[in-house]
Amino acid sequence: MDTETNTRSHISRKNKVIIDRWLNHSSKQHDTKRKPEEKSKEISRKYKYTRGGETQNNLKHGIIRLNSEDTEEQIKIPCIIAPADTDCKILYEEMRKWVPFNKAPKAVLSLTGGSAHFLNNETLASRLKSGLLDLITTTSLWLITGATNTGITTSVGEAIQEYRDKHENKDHIPAFGFSEWGKVVKGYYQTCNGKDLEPNHTHLIMVDGSEEKVLKLRTDLRCYLATHMQIPVILLIVEGGPKTFEIALESVRKNIPVLVIEGSGKAADFISKGYKLSEDKTSEGNSVFTETFGPEMFQSAKNMSDTSKDDPNKYVSQLKDCLKEKRKMIYVFSLDDTSETLDRHIQDMIFTIRNKDNKMDTEKKIRLVNIWNRPDIAENHIFNMQNRQDIAYLRESLKKKDSAVSELFKKSLVNNRVEFVTLVLKYILAPECYQQFVTDNLSLLYRECMDPEKESSCTAGQFLHEYLQSSKQSMLKRGNWKNDRSDLKYLDDINQAVILLLGNRQLKPIETMGAALYASSLAKKLAESACSEENMELITSFAENSKYYETLAYNVMTELYCKDKSKARQLLVKKVERYGNATIFELTEHNNLMKFIGHTACQTKLNIIWKGRIATYTSHMKVIFGAFLPFLIQSMMIQDDKEKKSTYETPQTRYALDKHKGLPNGIHNGSTKHGPEFLTEQHQSKRAENWNGIAFHQRIRNIYYFYNAPATKFIFNVLAYTAFLVVFCLFVLTDLHSMVKGGISTYEYVTWGWAASMMTEEIRQALVMSKAPFRYVTWFNFWTVYEVIMFCLFIASVLLRLTLSEVDFNYARAMYALTLGLYIVNIMQFFLVSKTIGPKVIMLGKLIYDIIFFVLLFAVFVFSFGVFYHANMYPNNLYHNNGTLTKRNAYGLFKNIIYMPYWQLYGELNLDTYGGGTEEERDTGTGPEISEINIVLLALYMVLTQTILINFLIAMFSHTFNKFQENNELVWKFHRFSLVQEYYDRCVLVPPLIIINHIKRAFFYILYKCCDSKTNQVNVFRIEIKGKEKKRLDLLEKDAVKSYLNSSIRLRRSRAKTISSDDGSLEDRYKHDAELSLQEQVEVVTADVGQIQNHLKEITQNIKDIKAYKQKILLVELPRGVQSGTHVPDEVTMFE
Repeated sequence: MDTETNTRSHISRKNKVIIDRWLNHSSKQHDTKRKPEEKSKEISRKYKYTRGGETQNNLKHGIIRLNSEDTEEQIKIPCIIAPADTDCKILYEEMRKWVPFNKAPKAVLSLTGGSAHFLNNETLASRLKSGLLDLITTTSLWLITGATNTGITTSVGEAIQEYRDKHENKDHIPAFGFSEWGKVVKGYYQTCNGKDLEPNHTHLIMVDGSEEKVLKLRTDLRCYLATHMQIPVILLIVEGGPKTFEIALESVRKNIPVLVIEGSGKAADFISKGYKLSEDKTSEGNSVFTETFGPEMFQSAKNMSDTSKDDPNKYVSQLKDCLKEKRKMIYVFSLDDTSETLDRHIQDMIFTIRNKDNKMDTEKKIRLVNIWNRPDIAENHIFNMQNRQDIAYLRESLKKKDSAVSELFKKSLVNNRVEFVTLVLKYILAPECYQQFVTDNLSLLYRECMDPEKESSCTAGQFLHEYLQSSKQSMLKRGNWKNDRSDLKYLDDINQAVILLLGNRQLKPIETMGAALYASSLAKKLAESACSEENMELITSFAENSKYYETLAYNVMTELYCKDKSKARQLLVKKVERYGNATIFELTEHNNLMKFIGHTACQTKLNIIWKGRIATYTSHMKVIFGAFLPFLIQSMMIQDDKEKKSTYETPQTRYALDKHKGLPNGIHNGSTKHGPEFLTEQHQSKRAENWNGIAFHQRIRNIYYFYNAPATKFIFNVLAYTAFLVVFCLFVLTDLHSMVKGGISTYEYVTWGWAASMMTEEIRQALVMSKAPFRYVTWFNFWTVYEVIMFCLFIASVLLRLTLSEVDFNYARAMYALTLGLYIVNIMQFFLVSKTIGPKVIMLGKLIYDIIFFVLLFAVFVFSFGVFYHANMYPNNLYHNNGTLTKRNAYGLFKNIIYMPYWQLYGELNLDTYGGGTEEERDTGTGPEISEINIVLLALYMVLTQTILINFLIAMFSHTFNKFQENNELVWKFHRFSLVQEYYDRCVLVPPLIIINHIKRAFFYILYKCCDSKTNQVNVFRIEIKGKEKKRLDLLEKDAVKSYLNSSIRLRRSRAKTISSDDGSLEDRYKHDAELSLQEQVEVVTADVGQIQNHLKEITQNIKDIKAYKQKILLVELPRGVQSGTHVPDEVTMFE
């Protein structure tokens, strides 16, 4: 042993192979020295053989049993003993009998090569095994390998075992191991080469012959499956030597694709290196060989051979010839490349083989990409405009419940496969296909998405399940949920309710804008309801979806408004039965969809309602004068019958701008003015002509319409509220006495009655608006809370005024003064009507919330430093009171704690107090205790408050201001809706006369209740459209949707400019579309080229006309930079 050790210590690493051979030889000699009985017993303990039947084709069946090393269970592996000259067709039929239902394989993966140490890197080995595991998990194929437990066969076996552990209830992947047949001794199988069998293969094929005959039979079987059975066969090469290289070349010559694992060593690296060195970057599929190809490949060929007898140049020459002729049959996969996985690479090869010459039908393609979850293959080979026949087929197949595309779409919805859903929605545009799909699969989708026992990845289903769980208790209280019903059974009722909601089992067309706004509202509510900590990604997704649907509705409204302004505005106030008779206006206002309500169509509709029958171009100042000078009213109102029918339309839509036709009522377009100026001039002349033709009853009606317009009501309410404040101020400042001295004055009685009428009106608005759809929440806003507090303080002031004595009457006076101050501040509500001041008032309310948070933060510092001051200045809460030490009560203690820290924030430092009080207190010793630490804390407190807190408050104000300054106009437009609706609902009378209207409303309400009848009150915010008019609106909306989908961004921007006369800011909303996509750039260039061609045609036609009349043309070519009118050369070209 010493000699052996010394010998091995001097051998270099290059002779490692010789050492391994020497060790193997010595171990074999040691085995031969043992008794035959011992060796037989060793083999007999491992493999037990049971003989089976024999077929007519000399194929013998049997079963090899062995004990598992992990579970100690007995493993049974069926096997076939086949002669070396067995027909491949017979062998294939016998192999199919082992497969359930005798199914033919979708593909065959044959693995060859590899030794005991084919991958020294554990990372690469694990990556190869994981790739094989993913492949057999997603792809139904046969695996064909060797049967001995070495090299690549071991990795395949480990992958199969891991697959079995993860998928106990699924059919196992057929894995066939080929090996030469050994012999059976006393019922126990003995391998011929002494190597162990791989125990995880499902079946074994034992060939009665040498190893070369085994390899030949595997090669013939691959060729038979690929050529005769048309089954995709792939040969996977891992490491290997010269034999593996020859097998690869033979497979390539027979058009069997070979996948080489680069980085596994020897033959695999030799082929992959030659493949990359000969790559022609200019032409795919061709090989280019440089002068350095041979020398560089020589060393790789030398490393591949096991002995020095092999000629490396022969291997290089063979590979070179193969790459010249059959390069497309060779594929290379690198284990070092992390951008691609082995399973996806093999899937691409299988799809390419099966879809050769585009022979695979669309149904099979869809099923493959669905099983593999490969949207990239679907996009490249199925969903593209080159395969229009496939798209048409898929459109029809989506209507069928069990079709491949229906299964793909359904599985994608359940498993959140966004790419697949996007492809289907992008290329299948027929709505009736999705209607049929939803009808057939809605109930199943609910069950799949909301099954709590199933680990589904459908986030929407999980969230809906959580929502149902959280709302179960409330449903129990209402009696709508039975205790003996589970969530899954309740899904049937949900499905029925959804079908009824969508149209009584028949999916009717959904209003586009209403559906988009409803989806936006629903996504916004789900984002608000979700838990912010657990569903952060879900909240973001819902918020983005809400913005997307709102933008979609906004753009469709733009298209519709460009086509027909009147119908677009009419659509905003139309009741939608599908959403509880709510209107688009109500959906947007309730869910704070500010962008949509800021659209020009919405704002012009609000302008029309705000002015009523008053012409919309009438200025506010003229309306104010008309309110006090009734003889001016007739000149502001709409007069003729045609305008009565379009009561709430703008003048621009009432007259047609056509230069070839006259305006209504015989007014001809002879003026040189155009646009609004021309319309205004003609309308004024029209009013002058028809002034004397207005009937008396029409004049009375105009006066009623004028004073019933919301704008006029607003003017009188402002004046009435101002008068109320004047009376309130008079009695609080000059005539407020206790009950003993002066009692209640006339001013006070008037104030009480006035405030009571206003309070009654606010209560009436709350009751009326709470009955309207979606309105009961939005009514309770900031100003509503403010008014509730204001009225409560007023009632408290009256009660204190009636109950307090002369001594305590100052409390009642203070309460009245506070209430009066709140009433004065409340006048800011009237500023909301102004486009300039209104946004600032809204911003002021937002800043108040910042102050509240600041006060909470500031209170912490006030109390902390106040307690410290008081504890050191007044120990034990004792202070000198007329020479005696006394304790403060609770109120006095609280007041003294916060007094100094609070006023120090504003610069009142009270330094005398820290120095012991005044001079007299210091002399007498009755002042507060002197503590040096209080001065230090005062300096620290001033730094914290003056430097940090004040600047922090300023930063909060700046952030809020900048945040709302960007969208202040949009916010004002949103709040303007509530203002217009409020004054539309008010009566003509103002407080305190409004109490008459309240009595009238109460009387008619009781009368209608007793008579069981309904009022026919007209509400321009909610109109019901039926019949042909409704159908016409639906058609216009569909046209707007198609126009939007087919229009480019440039066309949308031009349409925005068209409607910018109504709202100049609308064009700014399209600035984000400045960067055009490639397709839209092509559209723009095409449009420009078309215009140029049209101009050229016009010029050519003009030249032909001139030639026809034989006129002379003078062509003058001026130098660049020379303006017209300069000197013309004497010699010029003339032609006729």
